[in-house]
Amino acid sequence: MSFRFLIASLLCAATSVCAQTYPNKPVKLVVPFGAGSATDTVARQVGQLLSEALGQQFIVDNKAGANGSIGADIVKTLNAEVVKALARQDIRDKLAASGLSVQSSSPEQLAAFQKLEIAKWATMVKDAGIQPE
Repeated sequence: MSFRFLIASLLCAATSVCAQTYPNKPVKLVVPFGAGSATDTVARQVGQLLSEALGQQFIVDNKAGANGSIGADIVKTLNAEVVKALARQDIRDKLAASGLSVQSSSPEQLAAFQKLEIAKWATMVKDAGIQPE
């Protein structure tokens, strides 16, 4: 469940960056668990990779508490704002000019998509006989 929050946060953060004059300010990655957790560690590593790839600072924002509900509420609010932004034609045009297409979905739809993708890639890795090192 925490991995879904991380992915949703990354997608929302990346989409909200595109809606602004890029780069405008550091991007926050919302992690619904405390610093030092496994989710925090992964978020920091992903943030570093994104910073290097995009030339934009990514900051991990730990919002621990209520068994992840505080972070989840923040992501839910952010998702609603991103959906509003993506409904704007000027933003859709900017994304299209960058070779991106808009596909809005709910967090539940994103989770279902991720589940299908993981199963697809797991089968592909197994069929190819790829073994972890």
